Amino acid sequence: PGAVRELKRERVTVWDVVWQEGEEMELHVHPKDTVVVFIAGGGIRTRDLQGATRMLLYESEDVVFVPAGTIHASVAETGSTRAMFYELEE
Repeated sequence: PGAVRELKRERVTVWDVVWQEGEEMELHVHPKDTVVVFIAGGGIRTRDLQGATRMLLYESEDVVFVPAGTIHASVAETGSTRAMFYELEE
């Protein structure tokens, strides 16, 4: 997905992330607690380290907490999804 860092401050880094339908994000780790606020919804399929998959459907204004250490891959299954990622600093 396209990710643009919008803001970097002592307590938070903000990323604007857009997934186009069919776009994949390889296996990655979220190193910090992250709050995700969806701007445009869509369907995202995730895969964890054990290979288990989940189909997640998001709508505009949905909010998700991703704990530090979360490892997964994802693919945009439906729609062009956009979200703001707020990485929380220690």
